[in-house]
Parts: sequence; C-alpha cells; structure tokens
Amino acid sequence: MVARPPSPTGRIRSAAGGRRVVLHLMHSVVDRCAPTVRQGGGLERSPVLSPNSGVVENIGGPLPFEAPYGGGSHSRQTVLR
Repeated sequence: MVARPPSPTGRIRSAAGGRRVVLHLMHSVVDRCAPTVRQGGGLERSPVLSPNSGVVENIGGPLPFEAPYGGGSHSRQTVLR
C-alpha cells in the first residue's frame, strides 16, 4: 500500500458526477488503514493510520463521527461491542 491513497481514476470521477467519493483502503501485511473522502474531485479528508506507526498522515479536518475517537471517549473495547 502506498503511503498516500491514490486519486480516483477518470472513470470513477465521471461516475461520481461531482458527488462525494469515499475510498477505504486496508493493508493487513503492514497493518495500515487509509479511509479517504473526496468531494468534487478535491481531497477533503485522508488520515493514514497504523497501530505501529500511529497517524502516518492526516489531511483535512476530522469528520463529525471521528470526534469521540480522536478525543479518547471510545476505547477499543467500546468499539468492538
């Protein structure tokens, strides 16, 4: 998995028609997760996360649903229930 998530191809951008595109990349070998949100062709949000390296990249402000996790309100046990 590359460090930075790729831009959507022309086909995906065309199919999206300016709507929001959410791409969720995971790589189990390096234990990395990279959810990416693009709006109108531009990058809106792209955190790249790894339990070993922590936050590798953090582009854009947190989305509303991220607030409890970033603030430490949810532990791993809470998420798994």
